[in-house]
Amino acid sequence: MSYSGVEPSGNVAADESADRGTSIIDRHSEIDGTYNTSRDLRIEGLLTGSVNCDGVLFIADGAIVDATVDAASVIVSGQLSGNIRCRGRLEITASGSVGGEVETAALVIVEGARYEGQIKMTGISMETSGQPVATPAAQDDTVSDAHSLLRRFTSTPPVESRDESPAATFDEDEDDEG
Repeated sequence: MSYSGVEPSGNVAADESADRGTSIIDRHSEIDGTYNTSRDLRIEGLLTGSVNCDGVLFIADGAIVDATVDAASVIVSGQLSGNIRCRGRLEITASGSVGGEVETAALVIVEGARYEGQIKMTGISMETSGQPVATPAAQDDTVSDAHSLLRRFTSTPPVESRDESPAATFDEDEDDEG
């Protein structure tokens, strides 16, 4: 099966991608085949095969996609597995899960998200984006300083070696004298 803007009558729909909004594969739908769209696509159901999306591909929480994906940008809140080529930004939200080989220009993995596979970064690097790139020595100093500060706040001496100051102890005999 292949879908590429074909109306139920079999006629090819006119290209109105700028005015048409978002295509939706609802949670009650299953597609096995190729889905092509020139607009944004929201998947809430099940799709296996391949997806070619010139807009933003959004995989909703609860959706399952096992496909070869080629999209301008991808946001994953459900499950996505396969080979993924994202020309822009791939974002995996806290409820999202991605597995497979990914090629993307930008990657965002939110805390709680799951990813397993290989990533190939393409496009703009931190060096060419105007953001300063830390040297390995500077990174090591920063990490070392952070660990030192963290140790300072989290380390407590063992119970045997703690100094019991008078302000921290309560002696019933002293209280009875006063």
